[in-house]
Amino acid sequence: MKVLNFLLLVILPALYSSQNKLFTINNYAQIALPENPSAQEVFAAQLIQKDVQKFYHKDLKIFHKNNPVSNSICVGNFSKDLDIITDNVNIEFKNSNVYIFGKENRDLLYSTYTFLEKFLGIYQFTPTYKTLVSQKTKKTNYHYSPPFIYRRDFSYESNFSKEFNSVLREDSDFPADSVFGKPYNIVGFVHTFANILPASKYFKSHPDWFLNTDQIKKLKPDFTDQEVQINFTSEAAFAEVIKNLSEIIENNPAEKVFSVSMNDGGEFYECKDCRINSENKSTQLLRFVNKVAKEIAKKYPNVFIETLFYADAIDLPSIKPERNVILRLALINNEIGHTLQNPMNAKKLDLINSWASFTKNLFYWDYALNSYVSGFLLPQPGFRRLGSDLQYFKKIGLKGYFVQSYLGNNELAYFGEMKSWVLSRLIWDPSQNEDRLIQFYFKNNYGAAGENMYQIYNAVEDASEKYPLETYHENYNFIDEVLIEKCKNLFSDSYKKVAGDLVLTKKIDRQKLFFDFAELYLFKQLNLQKRFAGKTSNDVQSFSSQRNTFLADLQKIDLKPETVAKVSKIVSDLVVPDFANEAIKSGSKSIIIQENEFQLYPDKSIAGIEEDNGKNVAYLNGNNLLWGIIVYFKNYVSVLKDEKWEINAKIRLKIKVKKENILLNVGVYNFETGTNKLVKRVPIEKFVNNEYQFLTLPAMKLSEKDELWFYVDGNCNCIDQLLVDYIELKPKNK
Repeated sequence: MKVLNFLLLVILPALYSSQNKLFTINNYAQIALPENPSAQEVFAAQLIQKDVQKFYHKDLKIFHKNNPVSNSICVGNFSKDLDIITDNVNIEFKNSNVYIFGKENRDLLYSTYTFLEKFLGIYQFTPTYKTLVSQKTKKTNYHYSPPFIYRRDFSYESNFSKEFNSVLREDSDFPADSVFGKPYNIVGFVHTFANILPASKYFKSHPDWFLNTDQIKKLKPDFTDQEVQINFTSEAAFAEVIKNLSEIIENNPAEKVFSVSMNDGGEFYECKDCRINSENKSTQLLRFVNKVAKEIAKKYPNVFIETLFYADAIDLPSIKPERNVILRLALINNEIGHTLQNPMNAKKLDLINSWASFTKNLFYWDYALNSYVSGFLLPQPGFRRLGSDLQYFKKIGLKGYFVQSYLGNNELAYFGEMKSWVLSRLIWDPSQNEDRLIQFYFKNNYGAAGENMYQIYNAVEDASEKYPLETYHENYNFIDEVLIEKCKNLFSDSYKKVAGDLVLTKKIDRQKLFFDFAELYLFKQLNLQKRFAGKTSNDVQSFSSQRNTFLADLQKIDLKPETVAKVSKIVSDLVVPDFANEAIKSGSKSIIIQENEFQLYPDKSIAGIEEDNGKNVAYLNGNNLLWGIIVYFKNYVSVLKDEKWEINAKIRLKIKVKKENILLNVGVYNFETGTNKLVKRVPIEKFVNNEYQFLTLPAMKLSEKDELWFYVDGNCNCIDQLLVDYIELKPKNK
């Protein structure tokens, strides 16, 4: 018994120690490849060889042997030495060797990148930056399969090159090749009715393939292919769709998934005597796509048809998809700044849950960007929610995930490189902690300034927490004077911490640019906040000076000429705030909203901006019954607070014919409740002259959901134009 106890005391700790031994590259003498390796296996072996030499200064020769010698890093298919392959990523330690292999397609590359990161600490964070991170990893087998079969972030980094796209473990439109394999590709990508049945080719001879007679009359003459849909009831249109789609399939023999999806705009065909009248648009769309899929399956049984449920076709269909149909849900007109579990996203969550229960083949198209033209140059919050959302998507069984995080051609993006890298990790493995990944990125990309940059990122996320953010929004109330000042101080301290390091200084310059642009774009709002807080506000000369500094700093950042030109135009076109306006005086507590801030009906025959009496004013022609001029208050929420405000509109009217009892209508509408808070009907006589007069509305509390509207009576055929110079808000006591 004493001998047995002694053996247990000696042998078990030794076994435990062996199984939990730390990995070290010093235990390996060479890299082994199969005798007839694939191009992908050769690339993977050479990548390990090159990185080990660069970061560990160790030369590993590559040998081609089906029976690897001891102490080898074995790359590729040595299946007779391994267990049955069931996972995509595989790293196994057997005897003194380590085996790196994949199941199919690009899996060997993913296994190789995992080995470099997990066991060697070699991380590639951007297309041009790779570094060694000090870490300790136990020598244990690793197997993994990602939950999503389709993973794509539509960012500049992901679309940069085949190689970096594979480093991110993402799919793309890159063509297949022998090294980087074949990404999961949806041929046509999206909005493909326009490609399969283009109106530019067919509409003139077959208008009924798209719209009915009444709808055609409403079409503008210069409509595009994307602005009409297909008539789902036309057998002739269906036959042409099958013919053209079959040609596309024939021209892409290696592909298995083809998009047949609604265009990005335009009405569905309205059939007055068809059963589709009682069906929602999602059902109409799916019925048509099912019909296409069934017909295509007769000749191409292994092909899948993918379609998009988008815009006003997002309600659950009343029919089920065919077995070869993949559904992709895109909730574009929704809140994107907070997690699905946040109460403001309750309806969105219910809708996603209903779709996940409806089909096992569900992909999701997510939005994580502000799509306005100037939005990409501002700090963009809402990234913090993605880790939680991806965990939820995995839980409910989604099969594919696409995120429009930044438009693919925007190389200049707010923390774009960080977001691209972190997001790729989360799509690959949603169980990872998002905040730890973000900290890891900043620590290993910004040196001594990493903590400051992390605080800047968090400051923007924190500031936006109470504001709903939609895909297309101009709600920048989270960017206030307090946030700008805090981030300025953090940037200043960051420069001190990396002084002398040109590379890190340029990285910081790149991100500071977004906050400099915010000061220009929100110049008026930020200075109003200063004025109402009793601080010194800046003047027009300061705006011009800041703009010139911005344009000079832009030239110092490494960007493509076309990016510099694009940003320069946006900045140069910014309107200088008119602080010379008669209503803006030193110490004034008024808020002036000028014509360039109004929301005008997009048709210039109805509303627009013109010069009158030597100044720019907004006009609303008297030939319509529309709210052609709308003024939002949302940009002034930080100043409006909980006070009551008197609304004064400086206006005048031009008339064609003088008539009695004609009224000008003006009101305040709340678009959350869908009701008017106030409507005032004013006789027009006072305002019919060459001088602008104030139209005053009673004091009321105003919120970001309120809007001021103007309406002229087009039926009288007597009013030529309503002209609005500016709106003045005056605070009143509570």
